[in-house]
Amino acid sequence: MATARVVQRDWLLIEGDLDGGAAVGFGGASAGRARVRLRAVFDDLGDTALRRVLRAYCIAPQSIQALERELGLPARSGKALFREALIRAARVYDAQEALLDDLPRRRDS
Repeated sequence: MATARVVQRDWLLIEGDLDGGAAVGFGGASAGRARVRLRAVFDDLGDTALRRVLRAYCIAPQSIQALERELGLPARSGKALFREALIRAARVYDAQEALLDDLPRRRDS
């Protein structure tokens, strides 16, 4: 899914520093926007299995079966959780984009 790639790209852009503690290096303002997007996604998911699933598949890839064992989930349920996490992440990204579209544009004179 495209959302999984966007989450992964944002994570790589911020170099895994979700809290912004490190100096902004590679990416500059883009990294700042990526950090805001990811923070919103992880805040929306909360401290749940969905958050762990999204991290496992998009950020630190591991097999579905390994994640299911780690979380103590029944077989084939990891795929359903991943789908739900991506749906929620996509909603957050879409909402942020809609907010940006509503902001007045700066005009160059």
